Order: sequence, then structure tokens, then C-alpha cells
Amino acid sequence: MLLISAAVQLWKRRGTTDKIENPIVKNDTIYCNYLSNGINYVAAYNPVNGTEFWKKSITEKWGADRLIAEGTMLYYLSIQTNRDIIVNGFDLTTRTVKWQRNIGITTSIAYSDMALDGNQLL
Repeated sequence: MLLISAAVQLWKRRGTTDKIENPIVKNDTIYCNYLSNGINYVAAYNPVNGTEFWKKSITEKWGADRLIAEGTMLYYLSIQTNRDIIVNGFDLTTRTVKWQRNIGITTSIAYSDMALDGNQLL
């Protein structure tokens, strides 16, 4: 993790083939996709020292992408085995996927970031 204002590296992970992907920071927590031994997780880390707060395995083949955190929810795109793109609503309180919606496109079609507009996920 790099502290941008002072350009000082606070911590980094070494000696592992695990990957932290697609990180975002919200309310003093880093949320990301964590890939370990071929299993994807939604994970939360302390941005100051890198300590893992929690991780929850997810069933999607290609993990959590385009994360947005708002209130007690984390929204992310995932790709199913058949290459369908799914929007997920992950409850940060219970650490469970509250809902999933197939958005009707596959990875053969380019897709962009998501955005929140009031109570709409675009």
C-alpha cells in the first residue's frame, strides 16, 4: 500500500503467489478480490498495516471486479464459468452475497465500470 500524499510505502505482501486484485478504499478499509490457490475471495484489509480483517470465498470463476462500496454493501461484477457477467450485491455486515443479477452480456462484449446514482447501480 502506498500513502499517496507522502509517497511512502506503508506495507507490501511478499513471498506469496497469492494476488490482491481490484482494490478500493472506503471507510479506512481496503476491499478487493483476493486470489489464493485458484480460489477467489472478497477480502478486507487494514490500509495502514495490511492486516487482513476478513475474507469470504466466492464461487465465481474470475472473481470480483469493478468494486464499489456504499453503506453496508459492496457491489462487484463477476464472470461465471459460461462467461456471463453478473452484478453482485455483497452485504458487508453478514459477509454474504445478498443478490446477483445476470446483466445479459458475456465477456465477448466489452464492459465498463459501474457507478452508483442515488439508489441506482449503473
